[in-house]
Amino acid sequence: MIEFYRQSLRAAAAVLCAALITSAYASEPTIAGVWQQIDPGNGFVGGLISFKEKNGLWEGYIVKMYPKPGDPVDPVCSGCRDDRKDQPVLGLRLIQNAKRDGLSYDGGTILDPRNGSQYSVELTLSPDNQTLTVRGYVGLTLFGQSQTWKRLSETDSEYPKPHARPELHTPPKKDHSAPKPVQG
Repeated sequence: MIEFYRQSLRAAAAVLCAALITSAYASEPTIAGVWQQIDPGNGFVGGLISFKEKNGLWEGYIVKMYPKPGDPVDPVCSGCRDDRKDQPVLGLRLIQNAKRDGLSYDGGTILDPRNGSQYSVELTLSPDNQTLTVRGYVGLTLFGQSQTWKRLSETDSEYPKPHARPELHTPPKKDHSAPKPVQG
């Protein structure tokens, strides 16, 4: 009987530990949200990227662009070789298939929409949840380039606002003319 209680106590302790670990993992910040992509050469914001989780993998989409003078008005990814070929850069999936491991995300790819090249990507979220180090590389992370992106909050003026949805059904127009006399 005592052995039964010991086994039950061990099982309960194991369940408690698993719950605590899962809770700690779930409470860690994620990359979900909108980030400013900052050009390391000049410090200017090049665009805004929105991250979301899809089937356990993370994707980042271009939601706003800040073109330089002389850049095309509505660029497309003519060099892409997958489903993004000739798609508008605005709204394009920039990062795909990144798998989360705590504050790190790897195993995915990042796209250079200027020429369609894809690179392995490693994302590292800061513990304060405000900066994201994005490293694109070929082969080993040693052979790559990093950028530091800044998180935008929903109160920032640059935060992309959802577009108003057009009404699917137009409401009937109300007649504001004077009432017609009742005939009796």
